Amino acid sequence: MLPGLITALRLLSILPIPGRESRHFIDGLPWYPAAGAVLGYLVCGVCLLAHAVAPDWGGLLAVLGLAASIALTRGLHLDGVADCADGFWGGHERRRRLEIMKDSRIGAFGVIALVLVLLGEWTALERMVDVDTIILIPVAFIVSRFGIVLLAHCFEYPRAQGTGAAVVKGATRRHLWQAFGVGLLLSLPAGVAAVPLWGAGIAMTLAVGFLGKWKIGGVSGDVLGAGCVLSEMTLLFAIVLGS
Repeated sequence: MLPGLITALRLLSILPIPGRESRHFIDGLPWYPAAGAVLGYLVCGVCLLAHAVAPDWGGLLAVLGLAASIALTRGLHLDGVADCADGFWGGHERRRRLEIMKDSRIGAFGVIALVLVLLGEWTALERMVDVDTIILIPVAFIVSRFGIVLLAHCFEYPRAQGTGAAVVKGATRRHLWQAFGVGLLLSLPAGVAAVPLWGAGIAMTLAVGFLGKWKIGGVSGDVLGAGCVLSEMTLLFAIVLGS
C-alpha cells in the first residue's frame, strides 16, 4: 500500500493498517479523500446491513451508521467542533479564544454544538430510507476529508505552533490538486449526483474557514476538524434533500 495512504488512514481512522508510513507526515494530504472513501464505504456497509434487516426502521440505520462513524474515527473531529464552539463564542478577543480552545475541558457551547451536530447527522441518516440514497454516503466522507486539505492550503495557522500546524503550514497547491483529483476519481461511482454534493461540501468548508479567520486569525487543528464534521453533516442533508 502507498505510504501516503497509510499515513492518511492511520491519522484519520482507527483501522489497523499494515505497512510503512510516508517519510514526511505532509505526504499523506493527497490521500485524505481516499481515507474518507474507506471510512464512507464502511459506514455505508453498516447502513445497508441495517436497511436489509429492518428496511422501515430508519432510526436503527441512523444509530448504527452514526456509531460506526464515531467508532471508526474515534471521534477525532468532534473534539474540534466542541473546542471551536467554546473558543469562538466563549472569548471576546482572539488571544482568549485560542486559550479556551487549548483547554481540554468542554464548556456549555461545546456541549450544545456536539448535541446539535450529532442530532443533525442522526436526522439525516434516519431519512435515508432507500438504497439509492444510502450508497451516496461515501461521497460525504470523501468531500469532507478533501475539505481538510482545502482549509489547510487556503488559510494560515493562527499560532506559532500546535496541533495541526504541520498540516496547515505544509499544505501546498500540489497537495490540494492531488487531493482534488483523488476525490473526484473516487466520486465517479456516484455519477452526476456527486456534482452538487461537491459544491455544497466546499461551500460549507470555506464558510468554516472564513469563520476561523474572523475569530482566531486562521485555521487550527480544531478548525480543520470542525470543518470536516460540518461539511459531512451538510452533505448528508444534501443527499437526503436531493433524493
